[in-house]
Amino acid sequence: GLLASTLFLPSVECAPGEPAAVAAARALASTGLVPTGEGEPIGRVRHVFTHCDATAEVVRVSARGRVRDADAVWVALDELAQVPLSSFARKLIALAAERAGTPGA
Repeated sequence: GLLASTLFLPSVECAPGEPAAVAAARALASTGLVPTGEGEPIGRVRHVFTHCDATAEVVRVSARGRVRDADAVWVALDELAQVPLSSFARKLIALAAERAGTPGA
């Protein structure tokens, strides 16, 4: 498919009534990382795909541990422009970078 070769960010759907910070911790846990504090919601991003309309709550979470997922990669902020990411992922990263005061993808 169109997005088959793109990388993506850890994400999960929030359960009904579940705070975004709790869902973010769950997303990290699925990779093998352990959150070291409560997540900080930093904003929402809306993106319209051809077939659906998606809204994501962006949450900053500090974590420790080792990633178990063999497909996971760490990418330095200054290398993001060379990484195959969807425009939706780039919007999410840009919001996080803007709120952190660092350059985004």
